[in-house]
Amino acid sequence: MKSHPKSRFAEVAVPRYSWGLDVRGRINTRMLSPETLYEAYLVFELADKGTKMEYFARARVRNFFRGRELDIDCPGRQEKMVSFQPSRGRDDGWMEIQLGCFYVDHRLKGEVEARLLDINYRMDIVVEGIEFRPMRAKKRTKAKGILSNFWISST
Repeated sequence: MKSHPKSRFAEVAVPRYSWGLDVRGRINTRMLSPETLYEAYLVFELADKGTKMEYFARARVRNFFRGRELDIDCPGRQEKMVSFQPSRGRDDGWMEIQLGCFYVDHRLKGEVEARLLDINYRMDIVVEGIEFRPMRAKKRTKAKGILSNFWISST
């Protein structure tokens, strides 16, 4: 972890080149609006601006209730491959990719975890966090999101 001039937080994560990357963010559903569809985004930037972004990783979003994963249908539980190209630029100078979406059911209080996992990690990125925000109709305006606490491990 280190400080970064563009971040709104005291520290960002800078994983080193390694044989794997695991970025996870969890948020308690009590912090989110009930009966709402949310999206989870990895917020990052390239450490080397000249890097080509031909890179894919596995992403998933899971719901937890009392510490156990809920076995419910999509959109609450999903796994997919995500591409870092083209990554969407943001007004704050960071980039983002969607990791998945999920629905906040008012009856089920628990946590949602968004995760990016790759065993062949070969990029040099700076991770600001995983952001959760309400899904909007396909417009150019963006809702302000909530960044979760997140963990990064590289082996």
